[in-house]
Amino acid sequence: MAEIAPAFWDLATKTDARAPQVIDGWLPPKTPAGEDFPFLIVRPRDGTDASESADQDSQATVEIIIGTFSDTVDGWLDVLLVVDAIRLSLAAAPALGGAFEHVGPLKWSLPEEHARPQWLGIVTTIFRLPRPLRVEARNPPDPRSEA
Repeated sequence: MAEIAPAFWDLATKTDARAPQVIDGWLPPKTPAGEDFPFLIVRPRDGTDASESADQDSQATVEIIIGTFSDTVDGWLDVLLVVDAIRLSLAAAPALGGAFEHVGPLKWSLPEEHARPQWLGIVTTIFRLPRPLRVEARNPPDPRSEA
């Protein structure tokens, strides 16, 4: 998501404009001088190891929460522009960090109620990730204890 944020360098804040900050997990605690909007929060939601065999990959569901700030009635359009950029980015380069691959499906939604001037959107999608090695393979039994 870090490559998407600079493309939106002029998203509104309460006082000026800037690119959205990319945050892993959850928003940090508020500070008196801090301003959260705009942001992209990348958050793991759940994961699945479907097979017991170690050669199978795992899947993780990831949510990307988009937050923008606009006091206009069409402020929701900023959220949709970021959603579209995420869709295009994942289609063009589905592999992230060499280990995670976007496999989809990608779903997005806008909550029906908004606390204007704060606009939110949620992108939910699935990534394939390498399955960790089984515990026995990583921690073989001590051969001295088998005597």
